[in-house]
Amino acid sequence: MTRTARFLAWLTVALVVILVVFAPVWLPAQAPLPPGVVVIAIDISAKARGYLASRWDDTKDPQQTERAYCLYGHQTWHDAQHMDLALDSVAVADSLGNQTPYTIDYYCPSTALADLHTHTPTSCAHDGDGRVDLASCVFGGNDAWVCAPSPQDQQTSGLHTLLSFVQCDRYAWIPYMPARAHAPVPPTLAPIAGAAAKRPVGVS
Repeated sequence: MTRTARFLAWLTVALVVILVVFAPVWLPAQAPLPPGVVVIAIDISAKARGYLASRWDDTKDPQQTERAYCLYGHQTWHDAQHMDLALDSVAVADSLGNQTPYTIDYYCPSTALADLHTHTPTSCAHDGDGRVDLASCVFGGNDAWVCAPSPQDQQTSGLHTLLSFVQCDRYAWIPYMPARAHAPVPPTLAPIAGAAAKRPVGVS
């Protein structure tokens, strides 16, 4: 090794040491999270994603209805405000009802960590009573592939799950925290476990 090569090697080592030692001083400190705020890192397994993707309807059926699923897995807390949520299995939700291209009612048991329902790639008109006019439905249109939860979704999803998802395309799953969702609680603060009452979820 030449003198120049040795000098460059030692210079590289010195720079690495300086960065490791002084980076915490140079970098701005991260602002603490407000009390009660929890950051959730979500991981949906490849198996679960594959199942949900396989169930998506691309047949261009204008009268296809929304679907609903319950997601299971485990949660890992790093501290009182940072949690990893691993969702590795999916099951069709219980007691499906009121299924239209715009609505679905369903149940998820208290053991589910999240619930998911689809928004169809279709658009329909509504009659004077607000009911979906199936004869008017078309594939595509203004109401197709809507990825945002509706106001009704916000109020009625997540009755006893940590969070909810909207699936708006084969590989598009959008998480949201419903207004009535149970806030995640660290294990050290968790209440005594008990069976949650089974209540219907009506979403659109």
